[in-house]
Amino acid sequence: MVEIEQGLKQPAPEHVHVFETPDVKAIRADAGQDQREFAKLIGASYETLKSWELGRRNPSGSAAKLLSLISHNPKAVIHLLKQM
Repeated sequence: MVEIEQGLKQPAPEHVHVFETPDVKAIRADAGQDQREFAKLIGASYETLKSWELGRRNPSGSAAKLLSLISHNPKAVIHLLKQM
């Protein structure tokens, strides 16, 4: 571990975890929603959504999963969310 931290050794690829950061702005645009509408639909605050879109924060947990669902089928998921 010390050698990796010092840059003397590279970790084995199977031990490296890469997390994709969702492009929240693109997901929202594909869903055809403005920021306030989209934040309300997904149960996030307007300020949180803005932070995600500006890259200051990243969605995690259930928000990240919901955004992933929306990105795969925006029209269907938005339709379902509007019925709730």
